[in-house]
Amino acid sequence: MYSPAKYGILTEYLPHQRLVFANGWMEGLTVAAIILGAILGGIMLGPEFADFMLKHGSCREWICG
Repeated sequence: MYSPAKYGILTEYLPHQRLVFANGWMEGLTVAAIILGAILGGIMLGPEFADFMLKHGSCREWICG
């Protein structure tokens, strides 16, 4: 989600007393999602994962030929 929208929506739904807490959680979860996405993306690009997916029928005929 676009960063200004993330933080702007918090001010609409939360009282001012909870904004610092919510901003901390939002920032922490954003960083965690970036790190987890990089790790999972690296795993999915590996040859072991590709072989596993091909062996278990996840590749449709019209995609894989």
